[in-house]
Amino acid sequence: MSTPASPLPRLAVVYNTGSAGPMQIGPAAEGLCEVVFVVDKAVDIVRARMGEIAASGTVCDITGLDLDGQANALDVWQLDAITTFSDSEVLRTAELAQMLGLRYHSPDTARWIRDKTAQRQQLRESGVEDTVSVPVRSAAEVVDAIETVGLPAVLKPRQGTAGRNTFRLHTQDDVAQAVAGTDLSSGYTVETMLRGEPSVAGPQWGDYVSVESSVIDGVVQHLLVCGKTPLTYPFRETGQFFPATLDAEAQAAVLDLTTRALRALGVTHGSTHTEIKLTADGPRIIEVNGRLGGHLYWMFSDGQTGWDVARATLQTAVGLTPDPMPDTSEVTYLLRAQPPVDAVSLAGLPGIDAVRALAGVRRVDVRGQPGKDVSWRNGTSTQVALVYGTVPDHAALLPVIEAFHAELAASYRYA
Repeated sequence: MSTPASPLPRLAVVYNTGSAGPMQIGPAAEGLCEVVFVVDKAVDIVRARMGEIAASGTVCDITGLDLDGQANALDVWQLDAITTFSDSEVLRTAELAQMLGLRYHSPDTARWIRDKTAQRQQLRESGVEDTVSVPVRSAAEVVDAIETVGLPAVLKPRQGTAGRNTFRLHTQDDVAQAVAGTDLSSGYTVETMLRGEPSVAGPQWGDYVSVESSVIDGVVQHLLVCGKTPLTYPFRETGQFFPATLDAEAQAAVLDLTTRALRALGVTHGSTHTEIKLTADGPRIIEVNGRLGGHLYWMFSDGQTGWDVARATLQTAVGLTPDPMPDTSEVTYLLRAQPPVDAVSLAGLPGIDAVRALAGVRRVDVRGQPGKDVSWRNGTSTQVALVYGTVPDHAALLPVIEAFHAELAASYRYA
């Protein structure tokens, strides 16, 4: 039995942990579309958030169904569009979209996006880049791959996110230590380490940027380019800001590379987040992801711009050009407190109130209480606190970064 048609486009959101939660997605859909949350209650985070999900839209429960059953469950909703905010659901969403005749990433595109080795191969075969990448599943294969790739190199999961279990390999000792404590059987990749050029963005900033893009029926629109603060070991993010500090020539090169990469990966309809390394020889692809970037919601929606990353994703899904970023002379930022690489647990965060009092700070998000285990292996998600704010310009951001870490005064326990 079919569900009655909706006066607004009816959009399925395949839900899992991702770049926006139900309490952001629901309000973003107001006046734009009717959201049907597609939920698998076998997933812990989905089960834990069912109250929020049910309060934010209609629910289609696919728990225990195979892919055909999931498509049949969705078909009765007379859907107009489908999307996801979650990396882990990109392939499932692509397969359901194909089965239901809806626009989204194709299954091939989804596989290239999710599998870092396959992505490198597709970019290489399309003539976009030639970064060497070798798939591995054992210590012996890593050793062999280093012979092909050379050092320095990066060892990372083929389908990882947020820098989890990602290693910098500069020496043979690094290789031995990485493989000794890592289960490689799920599939990893060894690839050439891209060398950043600090002068492109400025020596005080990170040597990479990220590009948020909307693709509708093959037309690419780049929404914004975020600058970064320097990574901490091995590849954990410490912050980002908008706008980036690139000059017009460098930014044009970044956007041109992003467009060529999206076309090479077959992206014709959907949202993307592309990370770009700024090298002495020009921009290089770090990776392309099949959804908009994480934490952008709180960077912008809660601030002066009012730009809504969740709404931009929904607009793209239903085929409407996303709202443009309002003109502003200010710099919007997100900063992250990452534990030292040898820390094993959080001892204290005594400076939270002092951080809240810093000029320009709008929101502080505490991610750890004393006693919480921490490990650099969890990548960027190891963060124990985040701060969001706005400053007049990039020069004003530098003392805020210094004050954030000094005032937070995080302490840790070590093995």
